[in-house]
Amino acid sequence: MSLSQIRSENGPAGIVYFVGFENNCGEFTDDTQMILFIAEAQKTKYRRPGQAKSFY
Repeated sequence: MSLSQIRSENGPAGIVYFVGFENNCGEFTDDTQMILFIAEAQKTKYRRPGQAKSFY
């Protein structure tokens, strides 16, 4: 989906809230899980020594 399509469907700011599907549920896919895993790994990589770990 292009940026112009996203803006046309969701307004000029783009997606700013959770977008539901036809059954009023969102979709949590394996891609979503990978993004969360990568974000956690990046955050952990740059934490300071002695700083507590956080997991979702």
